[in-house]
Amino acid sequence: MGLRWLSDLVGTALNYFRIGYNGIRLKNSSGILEIRNAGDTADATIKAYERIQQEAFTQATASPLTIVTPSNGEIVRQVILEITAAAAAGSPALSVGVAGTTNAYMDTTENNPKEVGVYDVEPMVSNAAAAVILTIVPSAQSFTGKVTVICGLAG
Repeated sequence: MGLRWLSDLVGTALNYFRIGYNGIRLKNSSGILEIRNAGDTADATIKAYERIQQEAFTQATASPLTIVTPSNGEIVRQVILEITAAAAAGSPALSVGVAGTTNAYMDTTENNPKEVGVYDVEPMVSNAAAAVILTIVPSAQSFTGKVTVICGLAG
């Protein structure tokens, strides 16, 4: 039994992974998962595409800071805002949105630049081709952080 199991895994050294001796095979080609049953002559394609864009920012960053513009067919799935060094005083504010609606995804009341922390905006499904932007309201005290935008294919 051990030798059979070992021979079944030999496919992992190839361009695909086969489940069982004559079972289905899985192949990853540039973010696209392809599946084929042993009797089939063509692959069935499952798109497993994801693009991650990350930008650092400081309080002094010009407002707005464009993080990512979704490509044709992409949707924004998630935005993660991280404050890495908090402001000591003042009235700092951040929002996440798109041009024209700078607080579409996260309003200034939904985060606190005076505290180190991570804010996860999820699910965030938007097929708007507008750029995702981070808007920073100037403050007397500086703070820093990073924002991550995760995009995927629509459908």
